[in-house]
Amino acid sequence: MTITAHAACPNAQDYGQVEFAKNSSYFSEHGQALLDKINTSTADNNVATGYLMLEFSAGLNRDNDKLKEYNKWLAQRRIERIKTYLATQEFEPPIVSRILTIANNPERSVQLYWCPESDQEAQLATR
Repeated sequence: MTITAHAACPNAQDYGQVEFAKNSSYFSEHGQALLDKINTSTADNNVATGYLMLEFSAGLNRDNDKLKEYNKWLAQRRIERIKTYLATQEFEPPIVSRILTIANNPERSVQLYWCPESDQEAQLATR
């Protein structure tokens, strides 16, 4: 199920980056090891209140429309590849993705953040 939401993550815990080769949506063994570590960490600690945020800087502020479309497509493929991998590993917390479109330098990595649910959000969710 896909839900549109605005991700605000003021107390983010930086988990690191999953790197991709140029023009590729496949991550390396290092990226896989990081995702496995995150999955194990959240499962071991019973992290039920919060979500994983995937952030990608797509560099879509270029003049070339074809390059913009390609970069957007590739950003979405990279994020979906991570989500699919985590789903196969039975990752339970929600995953939110954010594509930054005004960055000057497109990246080839997806930044991973753990966003703990604040006490206020938890109270609103239980009402």
